[in-house]
Amino acid sequence: MAAAEPVCVRAADLVAGALRGTDEVVAVTGATGWFGGVALDLLYESLGDQAPARVVGYASSAREVSLSDGRTVQVRPLGALTSQDPPPTTLLHCAFLTREKVAALGIDSYTSRNLAITATVLGAISRHKPHAVVVISSGAVYSSAGALVSDLRADPYGVLKHVDELAFRAATRDVGGVCVIPRVFSVAGARMTKPELYALGSLIAMAIAGGPI
Repeated sequence: MAAAEPVCVRAADLVAGALRGTDEVVAVTGATGWFGGVALDLLYESLGDQAPARVVGYASSAREVSLSDGRTVQVRPLGALTSQDPPPTTLLHCAFLTREKVAALGIDSYTSRNLAITATVLGAISRHKPHAVVVISSGAVYSSAGALVSDLRADPYGVLKHVDELAFRAATRDVGGVCVIPRVFSVAGARMTKPELYALGSLIAMAIAGGPI
C-alpha cells in the first residue's frame, strides 16, 4: 500500500475555513503586539478583500501597522472598542502589559494600567455581547510548584493574568457567549518580540551565537 501523501495545513487555511460562509465581525486588541499582530495577518489573509470591513484592530493609541503581506491598516485606540459599529461578534483579546514592564512602571502603576485595559474590554463585552471571546493568557498563572499564583506583590503578571481569566469567563457567560482562554507557555514564530525573554527564543539565540545552551 502506498504511503499517504503528507498534508500541510496552514494556519490561514484553518482560519479561512472557520470563517467561510459567516458574517463574523472580529475585533483584535493588542494589535501592535506579537499575538495581535499575527491575528491581523491571518484574518486579512483569510478574508481577503472583505477584511477591512470585518476586522478591526485596537492598540493603546491610533496608528498604522504593516501586515505580513505588505498592506497597511489603521488600528484604533482601545477606548474606541465600546463604540465599534458594526459591533464585533468575535473578540480576540491580546492586549496586556508584559512582565518586563513591572520593573519600569512599578507594581502599582503596572497593576493599574492592566486593570484599566481589562475594564475597557469587559465594558465592550457587556455592550456588544459577542458570541465568541478568545483571551490570551499565560502559563505564568502557575507557580513553580504547579499551583495558581496568588501573591500580587511577588508576581503581578501571573496574578493579573489569572484575574483576567476569571473576569472574562464570567463576562462572556453573562452575555450568553463562549469564552476560550489558551494559556501560552513557550512559543516562537512570526512577529516574535523580545525573544530573549522566552525560553525557546533564548535557546535559539544562544545556538545561533555558537555559545553554550
